[in-house]
Amino acid sequence: MHLIVPFAREAGPDDQGGILQAGNEPGYVPRVVLAIGVDPATSKESDWAKAAKKLQQQKSDGLVRSYYDQSYIDHLKNGDIVVSQAWSGDIFQADLNSKYRDLKLLIPTEGGMFWTDNMAIPMYSQNPKDAMTLMDFFYDPQVQALVEYYDDYVCPVPAAKEVLLSPTGWAKTALAQMKPEIGLPASTTAATTGISARNLESSFMMMRKTHG
Repeated sequence: MHLIVPFAREAGPDDQGGILQAGNEPGYVPRVVLAIGVDPATSKESDWAKAAKKLQQQKSDGLVRSYYDQSYIDHLKNGDIVVSQAWSGDIFQADLNSKYRDLKLLIPTEGGMFWTDNMAIPMYSQNPKDAMTLMDFFYDPQVQALVEYYDDYVCPVPAAKEVLLSPTGWAKTALAQMKPEIGLPASTTAATTGISARNLESSFMMMRKTHG
């Protein structure tokens, strides 16, 4: 079994040379700050120095095999490493294939960090209505159903689940055309669609109401 943790796991001798650490990822250092028991939101420069010292110690002890990019998931699948920081969605997607169901995501006792991808319109944009039209397009349940079928990640549109389960019109045709590439029925994706979706959608609508 591979143990995958986003950060903060205390590595032991059995993990020697079997750990991957993020090489250039913006959220990396705040996770290490959290690992030393400090809230990143209120951290100070001295806390970041302590976090850097912790990382340097891991490297000096020979625990870290390499500093990776997105290719880390392939190393996990191949069994090259036993511990890595990871995106939860990568592990979820890997688990859809029975070959990789031994991959497990563990949240450390220090806690985890939540993130979202966001669409935003820059201030003084010359075409804000066009930008809103594009946003509305992607939040259409039929469109989002196709996006979700391809991505298999957290979906921000709860109604996309019903489209995946009972597609009609052009969405039905498009989903059928995508199936050979995806390799899974749309109902499999629908089973996980909606996780945290309502909260994400509410946040989007709040931003639209405030800034629209």
